[in-house]
Amino acid sequence: MPCVHDVSMLVRCEQCDSMRNQELLTVAKQEVADSTCQRCGEVGEDRRTLWMACFYEMQELGLPFGRKSLLEADPVHLKLHKPAPTLPLGNGVSINIGGGEVTTDQPLGVRGFYTLRVCKDCRGTWMSAIKNWFEWIDTRERRSPGTGIFVRRNGANVEVTMEEYQAMEKKKGY
Repeated sequence: MPCVHDVSMLVRCEQCDSMRNQELLTVAKQEVADSTCQRCGEVGEDRRTLWMACFYEMQELGLPFGRKSLLEADPVHLKLHKPAPTLPLGNGVSINIGGGEVTTDQPLGVRGFYTLRVCKDCRGTWMSAIKNWFEWIDTRERRSPGTGIFVRRNGANVEVTMEEYQAMEKKKGY
C-alpha cells in the first residue's frame, strides 16, 4: 500500500513501517493466542472451541472463559439466502464444508455462551469429565445443619454451618 506521507512513493516512510509492524505484531499475537490451548498451553493449529451455557455466571469459577453469542430463530420462519458451499466427493455425493446463509423477518433471540479454546487431548479430557459427572450419582444423604445460612456453590444453593460460613468469609478476605 502506498505511503500517504511520501508523495513520490520511492522512499519508505518510517512512521508507516512502524504502524505496519505494529499491525503485524498484533495479528501474530492473536494468531498465537488462537492457536494456544487455554488449558494445557500447547501451541498448535488444530484447536476446538468448547461452548457452554447453563444459565450461571461461569466466570465465578476463575477459568479463562471467552464469551460468544449466537442468534436464535424459529426455523419455520427461515428462508434460504445462500446455500452452504459443498465439496463433491464423486458419484453424486458431496459434503458441506461451511455454513449457508438464511434470512428471517421474525425477531431473533440472543443466546450467550462461555467458550474455551482447547487442543483435542484437553477436549477429550473435558468430555470424559462430563461423562463421569453424568454417570456418577451422589447417594450421600443431604442433611441440613439447620442454620438457615445458604451460600451459592457452583450454581447450587447449599446450607452451611456458621463455622463453614466464617471460614469462607475469611478466605475471601472480608
